[in-house]
Amino acid sequence: MLLGLLQGVAEWLPISSKSQVMLLLIGVFKIDPSQSLSLSIFLHIGTVIAASVYFRNEIVRIARMKETKLLLFLFLSTLATGMVGLPLFMLFRKTFVQSTGEIAIGFIGAGLVVTGVVFLLSREKQRRSYRNVNISDSIIAGLSQSVSVLPGVSRSGMTTASLLFMGFSQEDSVKLSMLMSIPAVIGAEIGFSLIEGLPPVSATEALVLISSSFIFGFIALALFLKLARKINFGYFCILLGLIALIPLLHL
Repeated sequence: MLLGLLQGVAEWLPISSKSQVMLLLIGVFKIDPSQSLSLSIFLHIGTVIAASVYFRNEIVRIARMKETKLLLFLFLSTLATGMVGLPLFMLFRKTFVQSTGEIAIGFIGAGLVVTGVVFLLSREKQRRSYRNVNISDSIIAGLSQSVSVLPGVSRSGMTTASLLFMGFSQEDSVKLSMLMSIPAVIGAEIGFSLIEGLPPVSATEALVLISSSFIFGFIALALFLKLARKINFGYFCILLGLIALIPLLHL
């Protein structure tokens, strides 16, 4: 339930929900880095369901081919994410799972700091509508999403920042980022399950992980879309990253 709450809230913030969950599992519960990465599968399933339910009207319109630009955007961005993200993931996973808890947390902290800096550098420029996305928008957003496989790098933070750079408003950048998460996370979780297999948890534990992250994720998503117009989370992201780097000081 605690992991579901953390995932549900952190998924929509540019602070890398994957990293926050892994910091809790590795730093507090002393769970092996490889197992903590695997457990996030069920948590992401819950928040993907939450996003799908929340954006159900947009998804229906896309499915009925009434939003062809958005459909093309999601297809191309997901394709770009997979082509770059999969090799990055395979390279990172081998290094990450063999590292000690302190080193793993250090990786996460460094990634959070980078995400925070990128998010702070992004500024709302023009006011492009999210329905007017083009091919270059799709590829750039997909590439920015691909680097979120690295520890500490926030998917929502990197994609929102890249869309802000391309002239979309913060509200529309966040909405596009959330829509991108649905096919990207589904594809990533299926691929991860095929490569690594499902983590060794019971059906009851898996159900609790999925349902709790769904409930908290749905509530948090509605609140975050309202806050997105007013708050820049870059400083908070950097602060969390610096805190995560503290254990490295005694190495």
